[in-house]
Amino acid sequence: CAWNDEHSPCAMFIEGAPKEILSHLRRHHGVACNVKEVECRWSSCSRAGPLKIASIPRHVAKHLGIQSRCSRCT
Repeated sequence: CAWNDEHSPCAMFIEGAPKEILSHLRRHHGVACNVKEVECRWSSCSRAGPLKIASIPRHVAKHLGIQSRCSRCT
């Protein structure tokens, strides 16, 4: 994990599945489940503006280099 809290990346190992990513962010980085949007704090992220909380796992998976196949067009 390269989520940057307090000017230092996390460096913990996280699984690439969306459920595990969100769980890690909630447990270790205080990302609340009742918020609608959150800023990405990944150390190399250049995205400006917040993301919907439901989009964060997919966004972080891209940082991890995980690609997923579209169920419609494969």
